[in-house]
Amino acid sequence: MSGKRQPTALVEANGRKHLTRAEADARRDAEVHAPVPEQASPPKWLPKKHHAEYRQLGELLIVCGLSRVYSSIISLPYSAGST
Repeated sequence: MSGKRQPTALVEANGRKHLTRAEADARRDAEVHAPVPEQASPPKWLPKKHHAEYRQLGELLIVCGLSRVYSSIISLPYSAGST
């Protein structure tokens, strides 16, 4: 069974697979890129007293560029189907 499809940039960086420009462009066109959320909104199940801390951590992840990586863990609003 094969693993998950890796982004084109990662495949090229690893150097294991040599893609032509046409192949690389076709792969990049097929990749899904969702926009980064502007604000982290806390989930409804989180108590009100923790909302400020949640927003603070969410903003930190957005600034660092990690919001896509941790979106499923901390319930950041992120579009479905993005990998």
